[in-house]
Amino acid sequence: MSVENGGQSIILKDKLNGKNFIFDYEKLTVKVDANATFAEVNKAAFSFGLELPVIGYSSIQIGAGIASCIHGKNHFLYDFGHQVESFELLLYSKEIIKCSKFENPTIFELTIGGYGSTGFILAATIKLKKIISTTLQRERNKVYSMKGFLKYFEDENLSSFQGAFGWHNLHKRDNGFGGGFIYQDTYVGNDMYMPKVYPARPAHLYQPSSFYRAGRLIFGSFFNTLYEIKESRNNNITMYNAYSEAISSKNIYWSIMRASGFIETQFIIPYNRMEDFTVYLKKALCLTKATTSVCITKPSSGERKYLRFRDKGVNIDITGLKSQTNLKFFSELNSNINLFEGIPNIVKCSILDVNSIEKCYSEQYNIFLTDYRRAIGKNPPSWFLKNGFLDPTNTP
Repeated sequence: MSVENGGQSIILKDKLNGKNFIFDYEKLTVKVDANATFAEVNKAAFSFGLELPVIGYSSIQIGAGIASCIHGKNHFLYDFGHQVESFELLLYSKEIIKCSKFENPTIFELTIGGYGSTGFILAATIKLKKIISTTLQRERNKVYSMKGFLKYFEDENLSSFQGAFGWHNLHKRDNGFGGGFIYQDTYVGNDMYMPKVYPARPAHLYQPSSFYRAGRLIFGSFFNTLYEIKESRNNNITMYNAYSEAISSKNIYWSIMRASGFIETQFIIPYNRMEDFTVYLKKALCLTKATTSVCITKPSSGERKYLRFRDKGVNIDITGLKSQTNLKFFSELNSNINLFEGIPNIVKCSILDVNSIEKCYSEQYNIFLTDYRRAIGKNPPSWFLKNGFLDPTNTP
């Protein structure tokens, strides 16, 4: 590690697994290679008392996080795009440029959530935040319908939480449809982090038990019922060392997911359309006789820009086993969310088709293409248009 005096700021340089990290403690930023993962950045930042603010999976690389404009269980506060100050971009013309809100601002915005269409991100300067605590308090509250979820977050001040999400049982087809639990995480005050003692995984990368997640995926309704019974018997408030989870559990979870053949779709529905969407979701499940296994909801907010949805809404993630019945349900779901002004998360939709994308993005996608051509001087690469995106007027 080396230390430099960079004018008014103290510049701290570190290296981990061959990747470079340049920390500015005054500005609370880090300049990092795009192939560094969230876990590697947090591990390097930990000794300075800093961490990435966005709750995401530890294996995600910084460049991928920018290209997909990822978010986590604190999407109501910010997504990863909000934390990007600048980046170096290798254009397909082989020119390297620097992008920020003040330098090449249009390309900067097109790249965040642009799925790699503008070029290769080489390095980025990311905002960090000071670590407050290594202990999180998770509060659980029972809700008896999807409407209860909406009412709960309408009454709560989300800005006071580090993370918030809901778990819902979609197997109930009566008035309790969508009932489940609301989880909210807050830091435990006056519990300062211990410098130079970095555990297996950072605080905000905590994931629920892989055993219950995998079990719900494979056994569906039966395991959802067991999960509800278990959670109902636990204390409503639990404490956990948010830095203690072993990194291997995620690998076990995904191994089971792949082996069982799962389908996942994720989208955002505007908050004021959620009640209508819930009625539709219940009818669609009954008509197709689909058997979903996991449904997670997260409140989100922000402005709408290009291929990103950051309005005030609810991010919904539904997973189910791969079957003809479920394929029919997921396909219908993705084809109709535009009726509720929803927008799909393209990265998370395993069966999303061109027609669904055209319906949902419509004007935003056309604006994206127009600004892209003006800023880059050409069409997006053909793979970008063929892999789900479609320009009806000028496809390469």
